[in-house]
Amino acid sequence: MSRRIRRGRRGIDLPLKNPPASTDRVIGHDPNGAMFQATIAALTSAVLGNVSVVENANGISVRVPTARVQICAHLTGAATLNEGDTNSGYRTPTQTWNYPQPFSSAPYVVGSPVFAGGHIFGVRLNPPEATLVNFRIYGLVLGAAGQLSVIAVGRY
Repeated sequence: MSRRIRRGRRGIDLPLKNPPASTDRVIGHDPNGAMFQATIAALTSAVLGNVSVVENANGISVRVPTARVQICAHLTGAATLNEGDTNSGYRTPTQTWNYPQPFSSAPYVVGSPVFAGGHIFGVRLNPPEATLVNFRIYGLVLGAAGQLSVIAVGRY
């Protein structure tokens, strides 16, 4: 393992024994210019607080208490495109993603259909709620199965 730095026109490879560990010490300066030393774990805890992670059947949730922000992610199960017609394409019935942990209000949600041999081309997310979001996946082939990779970010 090495770290490449630039000096002039050429780069220099500095060998690193091991990746950084939480017990490694960091030396820095506070806003007043005074020097301090801290472990990476202590510095991370001071900035982020006691980050909590929950993983269940509905995905993974990371909560950052200092900002009261939660990030949830999930890959939905496969759903079959069985509604619609050959003129406008096909879609899944309305699907629901319940977040691993609830938000205090509706979060921002983004989703992307997972590539399924070119048969899936879009997704429609309904306005999210504090505990769930409903969606449909769209495609070109009747009976094709699609999944949604989805992320929600908001306050908890």
